[in-house]
Amino acid sequence: MRGKPRRPLTSTVIGRPWPGAGEATPVVAWSPVLGVLRDVYALADVAIVGGTFAAYGGHNAAEPGALGAPVVVGPHHATTADAVRALVARDAGHVAADPDDA
Repeated sequence: MRGKPRRPLTSTVIGRPWPGAGEATPVVAWSPVLGVLRDVYALADVAIVGGTFAAYGGHNAAEPGALGAPVVVGPHHATTADAVRALVARDAGHVAADPDDA
């Protein structure tokens, strides 16, 4: 995913095909409504916490993990570092260097 999800009108790309997805096409969910992530995380096969890929990042990595979704975060996860370490230690999380590694 590229762009700024909180500002969809300024983003040129909201989603893109997952490299190597083959026949299966993943569903990328985006919602401009606050308070729905908990429900989405509970249904997700994997959660990519996009706010951790930007230098301002640090969105909550614990919430999708607590709801059973494997979690992918970027390098800027200092505000939830303990949760990320716990997820990675349990093979329930991955720290990606950049969005292409996610």
